[in-house]
Amino acid sequence: MPAPTIPPMETLFGFGTALRGYTRRQPDGSHHATQWVVAAAFPLIPLRRYQLVAGKAAAATRWSGPTSTTITSKNHKIVTQTRLRMLEVLLTYLTWWVIGPIVVLGPAVADAWPRRDTQVVDTHSHWADAGSLFATFWLFFGAFILCWICNRLRRLPQ
Repeated sequence: MPAPTIPPMETLFGFGTALRGYTRRQPDGSHHATQWVVAAAFPLIPLRRYQLVAGKAAAATRWSGPTSTTITSKNHKIVTQTRLRMLEVLLTYLTWWVIGPIVVLGPAVADAWPRRDTQVVDTHSHWADAGSLFATFWLFFGAFILCWICNRLRRLPQ
């Protein structure tokens, strides 16, 4: 029996379908991942779950007049389609909709939170400046850093 083919997965500006919720690598080198309907890259509706062998990402650039579009695709080999697991679906929701925003937005919110200092305002420290700089950096790059770390922990190709 031939391996099932994966339905087309495309996102345009983060809207479309994509794989989310990769599991750790199995002893045979495969992973499980769920295909989701996504909006702004956030998973909305789980569609189906696959056992797959993750491939490296490949990027191609399309030129259309004065503009270009870079398309990134991951060369996954589908082993089989499996049933959805509710625990994985709930963990994906929790990760993307609760934990992720808290971790990424937390430093910026904490830095912007009004402080009730009883001391004089002129005692502004350099640590507060460093905290603001870190919060700004983390706001823009935190999600990418977290995804990179998670992919490394799950031993997914980069």
